[in-house]
Amino acid sequence: AKLEIECSASERSATVFEVVDALESIMRSISGVLSVSFNQDFGCFACGLDSGFRVFNTDPLKHSYEEKLSGGIAKVEMLFRCNYIALIGGGSTPAFPTNVVVIWDVVNRKEVVRLEMSGDVNGVRLRRDRIVVVLETTVHVFSFTDSPRQLHVFDSSRNPRGICCLCPSSDNSLLAFPSPSSPSAVMCINLGEPDAPSRNIIAHMRPLAAISLNSTGTDQIVFLCSSHILLFLMHRSYFLYLNLSIQL
Repeated sequence: AKLEIECSASERSATVFEVVDALESIMRSISGVLSVSFNQDFGCFACGLDSGFRVFNTDPLKHSYEEKLSGGIAKVEMLFRCNYIALIGGGSTPAFPTNVVVIWDVVNRKEVVRLEMSGDVNGVRLRRDRIVVVLETTVHVFSFTDSPRQLHVFDSSRNPRGICCLCPSSDNSLLAFPSPSSPSAVMCINLGEPDAPSRNIIAHMRPLAAISLNSTGTDQIVFLCSSHILLFLMHRSYFLYLNLSIQL
């Protein structure tokens, strides 16, 4: 059973500027940062370090958990405040082989699941019932169980950044990643109906830099030319945010 990381609750009183200032202060105090990522509700964020990883609560901003390892962690993927965290080794001396995803139990402070892939892992995403592993040109979907089972494999365009997003809501199971037809397009697949026709969105002429999904959906369509951001309305009320890599 997955447990919840205990963390004191407080009113969301901090301003964006206060949070940014505090984050900058924390980053200056930590050496060897390889990555920073938020959890699904932005209540926590994790830093992959050259000697392990650290987890922080967002508001109030404070240190929550630290794990010292013998090598680097390139990416950390949290699942809300669940005690299971996905880790990818990286840096000059990776803590784990770069073709491996490790599910780490922060309560018992140990590895509980290891997925060995055929090539280097560029990204990983979690929801309560799925583990998604991103390789250079494929996206692999596993059940999130004690012994994960591979459920689906999808082709993608070349994806060295591991760009991928997975809706965390129990009501939505949308998976989005760079389309195999073009690195500037997005492939959207409903994991609840994986055999249903997928949706391919031509986002731009340039390759994608990031994709993000909210968990509740929207009914607005917005296109912002000045900042090179596209907002699309998806069927089934999914809201897709595309941050595009534009060379001027």
